[in-house]
Amino acid sequence: RMKPMEQVILENTMYSYYGRFMEKERRQNAYTSLVQMTGNHMNLLIMKKNKGKDRYLRYCPLCSKEHREHYGETYWMRVHQCPDIRVCYKHNCFLKDSNVRISGKSSPGLFCADLIIPEEEKVVFNQNSLEYELVKYMIAIFQAPIDFENDIGVGQLLNYKLAGTPYLSHRGETRKIARLYNDFMEYYESLDVSFITELWQLQKIFTGYKCGLADIAQLAFFLK
Repeated sequence: RMKPMEQVILENTMYSYYGRFMEKERRQNAYTSLVQMTGNHMNLLIMKKNKGKDRYLRYCPLCSKEHREHYGETYWMRVHQCPDIRVCYKHNCFLKDSNVRISGKSSPGLFCADLIIPEEEKVVFNQNSLEYELVKYMIAIFQAPIDFENDIGVGQLLNYKLAGTPYLSHRGETRKIARLYNDFMEYYESLDVSFITELWQLQKIFTGYKCGLADIAQLAFFLK
């Protein structure tokens, strides 16, 4: 009753994380299906497999504390549910798992964050400045508007951005993917967790077969 379903999908769900870099037709079809509440989101969107690990709703203890001080209660934030992000983009502390499981065979439900998230909890800060800057970059992409009419693949865009770098031949015909991969891995060597670990993963981004936000953001951040 408060706002149209189109706005709910874009501002209150994870669509802009999973659907942002899909090809134009699939991006549009997934959005329409979600708005109309038809189809299965697991089939509509390209989502990473959990590899047997359960996922839980997460929260930042400092955000929750601020919510309670300002609003009298806390709530779940969608930015904390991005599966590849470990720290809060605002406070640079590690996110914590709640006891609300969101993977596996668990049924959807409504869970009041204020009753689940502790009022006092130990806060652990992230000491890696590179990870913090990357997280802020990823969240900026996640929250940016989506251009539904854009039919230029993200792989094409990133390949264009290689111009003038050591990773593209002078004529622009050949990617020097091995050199790119080695420099990329060296740049992110200090990260405990890297979204891209294999050369073929980089290659698939450029060819349009890989469109996960975390992978693309990590490559784009490296290329500045």
